[in-house]
Amino acid sequence: MKSLVLPCLLAWVSVLGGCGDSPVDEEPTCTERRTFARPAAGGSCQVYGSSCEVPAGYVTCCGGLAFGGCPESKSCVDDPSDACSPGQTSDCPGICQ
Repeated sequence: MKSLVLPCLLAWVSVLGGCGDSPVDEEPTCTERRTFARPAAGGSCQVYGSSCEVPAGYVTCCGGLAFGGCPESKSCVDDPSDACSPGQTSDCPGICQ
């Protein structure tokens, strides 16, 4: 009987913790390194001091010689808004999706 008390208590607390009308505001996780991004509608990649400095509506640039990789949850894909084709030049940036 004692072995069931703690799991039941934890389950009850998790149920109660999920109740409520107001969502918990979480601060975004910032990457403190240079981040390149451009407007979602197209344009040139610009450098920002951290990922939290990137304006809303921008996409992260990746690949090429300077832009680096994407965050863990995203992949670097060809940027459909440019005339650059991957594999034809050494500096052909993509975007993170």
